[in-house]
Amino acid sequence: MWGNILCILLVAAGTFLYGRRLCRFVGYYREGRVSGRRLCRMAGRLYGIVIVLILGLLDPLIRTAPFMQTGMARGMLVFCMGSVIFIASYTDRRYIRYLKRTDMHDLPPMDAEHYRSYGYLMHGFCIWPIGGLVMLIGILMVAASL
Repeated sequence: MWGNILCILLVAAGTFLYGRRLCRFVGYYREGRVSGRRLCRMAGRLYGIVIVLILGLLDPLIRTAPFMQTGMARGMLVFCMGSVIFIASYTDRRYIRYLKRTDMHDLPPMDAEHYRSYGYLMHGFCIWPIGGLVMLIGILMVAASL
């Protein structure tokens, strides 16, 4: 129980801090210092953090409920986890493609800093097909339980 509470508090703190950072970057976007692709990337990651927080909050309720014993609940849980993986990594893929296709001198200043280190960014973006596959498995689990 205390592990769940600690996990929820840590994810809530991460959500708050990353949300503040995203709000700051919206201001930078309006000033032209950062691209819309980077904002989409940050929003995708924030979505992943929020879904993990929601699942952490609902975990004690879902596991004790008779609903969890059905295949539909398991399928929905698998779908949610797949969507977290897919959205958080696919936005990285789109951002890296944007960095590759744009000349460094045409990038906004904050994106030009990422251009130098995009090899580091490439480590996590290749898992988006796995997220899509997990989402498909979740959909099939829900369909099989109907």
